[in-house]
Amino acid sequence: MIHGDKIKRIREIKGLTQEDVAKKLNLTHQAYSRMERGETNISAERIVKIAEVLDVSVDDIFKLDDKKIIINSNTNHGETKDNAIQFHLTINESDKAIEILEKMIKSQQEEIIHLRKQVDRLSDQLFAEKKPS
Repeated sequence: MIHGDKIKRIREIKGLTQEDVAKKLNLTHQAYSRMERGETNISAERIVKIAEVLDVSVDDIFKLDDKKIIINSNTNHGETKDNAIQFHLTINESDKAIEILEKMIKSQQEEIIHLRKQVDRLSDQLFAEKKPS
């Protein structure tokens, strides 16, 4: 994975848009987008600044691979990296979790449809019983 792809992956996990990061780096959206796409070389100095904006270490950017993503989440921006809470996710685990959650949502949606049909049927029966013959 080239650095632009790694930076993009971290940015997306952090919930930031390209515009968010570009603004913090004093770049145009287009200039930042070209870096993520690998169309522009990223200097070492720029990688350091990007790491600061994304709240990860430069090492995290270089060591990130397709199997492990490290997210440093600070509750207070003044905290040091030593105080950061680190979450380790593997892509396969998160994909599996998403798949399971999607199945659960689908099951719940089907249950809602079933219950609505029951309510409609019972409502029809109730109104039919109340109608004068």
